[in-house]
Amino acid sequence: MGFYLFDRYELKPWEKKFIIQDCGYVQDLVGERIQHKDFTKEIFEKFLKEHKKYLDDFLSNVDSVEPNPADIFFRNTQFREIKRRGIRVIYIIPTVPYDLRNMYALTRMKGFPPTFFLDNVYRYPELFRYENRYNQGHLNDRGSEYYSKYLAERFYEFIKTGK
Repeated sequence: MGFYLFDRYELKPWEKKFIIQDCGYVQDLVGERIQHKDFTKEIFEKFLKEHKKYLDDFLSNVDSVEPNPADIFFRNTQFREIKRRGIRVIYIIPTVPYDLRNMYALTRMKGFPPTFFLDNVYRYPELFRYENRYNQGHLNDRGSEYYSKYLAERFYEFIKTGK
């Protein structure tokens, strides 16, 4: 299957290596396995604990986190280019248990596009259950089903309310 992907999509050498070493989650290539072989519940709980700490810290001190000036410049440049092409943007914060306080701070900037915070472990707990993860940064098939459901619900909410 990997060679089919390599030829069809003209993958770069590092992308081929990524697939061959089983770093990415592609269910068709890994069969019935639902978690990466080196991914344990203990590892994930450590990442999740830190993520909750970052999220709680941000939510309790929203105004204390200032976005990185380089990111502000990059996002403003990006928005201008996107708008110039007539495209409307919605940002989606992925279901990764990492410190994203800088990204959260960016979303508070005037004119920042609507953002769906799918990394909110309190609003979307199923996305952060070990049994629904492939590894700390990726969902497995079951997690992907929850993700699709929540993304659709969030998009519907946005269309209805504009928020």
